[in-house]
Amino acid sequence: MKSYYLSPVVSPSGAALALTSVLPGQSKPWVLKDSTGDAMAYFNVEKSGDDDTTWGITVDISGRHYHCDAEVISILRALRRDTWGVISNDDWEVID
Repeated sequence: MKSYYLSPVVSPSGAALALTSVLPGQSKPWVLKDSTGDAMAYFNVEKSGDDDTTWGITVDISGRHYHCDAEVISILRALRRDTWGVISNDDWEVID
């Protein structure tokens, strides 16, 4: 499994609305599926800091889709238009 993050977001409710807009019919977690309907990645809105005021979007890519970074980053870029934040990987390296 591999993870990506979009953090901080303006608000957790705004992030949830943006996720529902990009991945309709989904919620907690929002699931990105491949062309065969197999779950590729799971998106969640979670606390991303040590305090209760910092939130972000966490994405976990399934092991079978380990190399599907481009698809996930594309979704995160679309979400960032509504939520703000910085995209980073699981080593906390800034991606975009």
